[in-house]
Amino acid sequence: MNWEDPALYDVVVNLGSMDVPEACEIVVAASRQKCFQFVGEWRTQLEDLAVGSRVRANLAINPATSHLEFEVTSRQGRVSILGKVTTVDELEEIKRVARGVPGVVALDSHGVLLPSQA
Repeated sequence: MNWEDPALYDVVVNLGSMDVPEACEIVVAASRQKCFQFVGEWRTQLEDLAVGSRVRANLAINPATSHLEFEVTSRQGRVSILGKVTTVDELEEIKRVARGVPGVVALDSHGVLLPSQA
């Protein structure tokens, strides 16, 4: 796949002919168009992606969990985390961080393994 192929994108903004604030105005205006509005199952999938991404981001910026690697999925606010930790304290911090993310209604951390479980 050629990442530079503009046909692969919904919107292409050439920053060679405008500045960043102008480009931002174009992107915001385009995002308000009906063709970019998500409804039904598409909206649910987008919300699931957003919640999972927020959990991943919060784990990545948290000093106690930033060195760990996880797979995070969300389905209607029910977040599942898979990965490995080295201590019970790390597991508890993962739970605390994930539960604090807006949109998380339930957390399944059974896939986070301690060394004795791996």
